[in-house]
Amino acid sequence: MITKEIDIAEIDLQKEEVSEVKYFTKKEILERINNNYEGLTEKTGPWNFLERILNNYML
Repeated sequence: MITKEIDIAEIDLQKEEVSEVKYFTKKEILERINNNYEGLTEKTGPWNFLERILNNYML
């Protein structure tokens, strides 16, 4: 989770180690969690933990 402004053009991902990358805002993540984890995963535990972090510690 990135909590500062970065230039996306400067990120260098290794093709062998990454299959897909998506950017979500805090609002989009919370909406997906509240919408039955829409498009995220079947594993709900990590998303519930992330939801607590986003709601309690991030602006």
